[in-house]
Amino acid sequence: MEEMQTSLRQHLDEVQQIRGLVIQIEASEREHIVALDVLSGLPKDRRCYRLVGDVLVERSAAEVLESIKANAQNLRDAVENNTKRAKQIEPEVISLTKRIKEAAGEA
Repeated sequence: MEEMQTSLRQHLDEVQQIRGLVIQIEASEREHIVALDVLSGLPKDRRCYRLVGDVLVERSAAEVLESIKANAQNLRDAVENNTKRAKQIEPEVISLTKRIKEAAGEA
């Protein structure tokens, strides 16, 4: 029974970590969407500055726009993948919870 409780705690912790990660990724995605809205209204040849790592680089609005679109899509994909992963763990959590309750009822 102790093994099942430990496994349940580990699964619950993992789901909680995934949900926290999804919240962070969604916040970053919203920031990208705001940047896309601003850049889409600018002339495509306008100079833009973008922070890449610790380096500020100069690019055209068109180049930055494409890069931010790709990053936003990658973030959306990460949200979907992590949400799927959390949903895959949930049936195991339910199963473990039932087994623990049954074992506790027998004791």
